[in-house]
Parts: sequence; structure tokens; C-alpha cells
Amino acid sequence: MNIFNLIKIDLSKLPNAKCVNMGTEKNSSGGNLTKYQLLLDEKEMDLFETLEIIVFETGEKRYIFKDFDQFPEILNGLDLLVMQLWSIYGEDIHKKGILAKDDIELIEIGGVLLRTFNVKYPQVYLSYSLRSGIKLAIFPVDPHL
Repeated sequence: MNIFNLIKIDLSKLPNAKCVNMGTEKNSSGGNLTKYQLLLDEKEMDLFETLEIIVFETGEKRYIFKDFDQFPEILNGLDLLVMQLWSIYGEDIHKKGILAKDDIELIEIGGVLLRTFNVKYPQVYLSYSLRSGIKLAIFPVDPHL
């Protein structure tokens, strides 16, 4: 089992005609990358309404699921996602498999929750802040996916 077992949308067919091309830019190494955005027909993992797809000129892709739901309305979904990721990958680099009381207190005072799962590939980053909402980033991903 891996992160892709939690995702309903078929990532292998993206980007497609429903995706909005957000433009091409240079990355830090001087290569080109193209960003696409897709409004999802139904929420992924009961949290995410938008998917950003970044395609590098090498064919490598990054997927970033996003939403701006307010805390504490998303607390149950966020807690469930942390537990699901922990069940797939084990403890994150912060050695936490749950959304703990101190995490909730940090968010409530405007801090940023950041969890990194799977130091191998693909890496999975989960973040939440009151300013930027919730994001789940998956990369690098095999270009054939």
C-alpha cells in the first residue's frame, strides 16, 4: 500500500483537457516546469478540492492537493489523513503518527503543521496553516504514472 491507494482520481491521465495551464517557468536548476491546476469533481480524501500538477521537462511530476477549509472544521479529516499516512509509511520525521494536542494548539495560534512521510520515493509532505490552508504534496513521481 502507498499514498496512491488513498487517491480516487487517476493521476496517470493528468494533465488532461480539464486542467488549466498556469504557465511555464524556470526551476532552480534552470530547467523548465509547467504548472497545471484542476478543480476536482469530488473532494479527494474528503479534504482537497484542487490539484496542482507540476511537470518538469524531464517528465517528472509533482502533485499538490490543496484546499482552504477552515480549522477546526477540517480537524477530523486532517487527523484521519495523518493516521492513514502513518499506517502506510510509519512515523513521519517528527516521530508522530497522530495529530497531537500540541499540534492542534500550534495551529490555533497560527503556527504551521508540517509532516514529512517516506524519506524514499515518493516523498509525501502534509502541511496546514491558517493562512495557506491544507496541502498534500507528493514527489517526485515516475513520469509514467
